[in-house]
Amino acid sequence: KGMHQQTRQLRTGLEAAEKRSKELEDIVSKTTKALHDARQQAATDPLTGLANRGAFDRALAEGMQSARRLRRPFTLVVIDIDHFKRVNDTHGHPVGDVVIKAVAERMRQELRDQDTVARYGGEEFALLLEGAAEGIAFSVADRIRERIATNPIPIPPEESADGQPFEVQITRSAGLSIYRETDSPEAFVKRADKALYVAKRSGRNQVKVEARTARRRMR
Repeated sequence: KGMHQQTRQLRTGLEAAEKRSKELEDIVSKTTKALHDARQQAATDPLTGLANRGAFDRALAEGMQSARRLRRPFTLVVIDIDHFKRVNDTHGHPVGDVVIKAVAERMRQELRDQDTVARYGGEEFALLLEGAAEGIAFSVADRIRERIATNPIPIPPEESADGQPFEVQITRSAGLSIYRETDSPEAFVKRADKALYVAKRSGRNQVKVEARTARRRMR
């Protein structure tokens, strides 16, 4: 009887321990998911769902380190919507938000899983293309440019001032820079920004690559 009673007590204790273990597993699983969701939210731009500036800075540093270690190309493209202020001034900020979200989605559809697309500023975006040499990166950037320029963005009636749907035609300009082993993140971004400025100054709706003379000096 004593042994039977002890066995029953042990079995009861084991069942209680298993139940508690399952409860703890559920708590850990929920906590892990909540932590993951919180990190995702902290790294995501709330309007577009793209990576935000902080996530971009981390991806840039990691991509540069990987490119240096593996000795493979790494390209940065900085993109800006042309005359975006006119959209806000003419149609209002809700329409401007629709335009920004549409541009973000069109860029996302053109990229690979390993690439990073981020909302860099108000109407400015940045692409990080891993393993993409200049020619491939230029083709990607120009394909995005053409897709945006040739497909007006539909504005739903609920975002329209008069309740009528309409379309907004926009273009965008881009500057492209190729990573160099001596680059700091600031220098890498600065060259892309300069190329973007050249694209803007040259008439907009185009992709410009960083100055060739500067790249020859580095070689």
